[in-house]
Amino acid sequence: MDHTIPYKSFVDNGPDDQIWRPITEEEKEYFLSLVQKARDTLKGGTKKEKGDALEELMTYVYKRFDEIANVYPNVIEGDNQFDHIIEFVDGMTPTFIHQNVGLKIIGESKNHNKSIGPREVADLNELLRYKRARLGIFSSTKTFS
Repeated sequence: MDHTIPYKSFVDNGPDDQIWRPITEEEKEYFLSLVQKARDTLKGGTKKEKGDALEELMTYVYKRFDEIANVYPNVIEGDNQFDHIIEFVDGMTPTFIHQNVGLKIIGESKNHNKSIGPREVADLNELLRYKRARLGIFSSTKTFS
């Protein structure tokens, strides 16, 4: 047993590609096509097309957490709509993420033609409270106002 390490030690000290799966050369073309689709629809698509393209891109990005998290796009619970819920698998999550990020992330995609305002930030804060999450991520081509 001299050549073994405890599982938690491996998870905490393992290489980044064990936590976040890098985009390979084979996947790069598909990833870039998602980016281009989001750009194209933001210029001339309908509101639904813009939202769908950005959410599809972000689903792909969030799913890079590979085997340590489950990604749930477009979740509706009562009056609340979540673009993405990322739930880390307890026990498979590195201590740093567990302690600093928590086991849940809420992702919100904004396809507005204006900056993200205080109202959207307050709305995300409410969604975080509702889902007992500590981290929310906005994806947008615009900045905060």
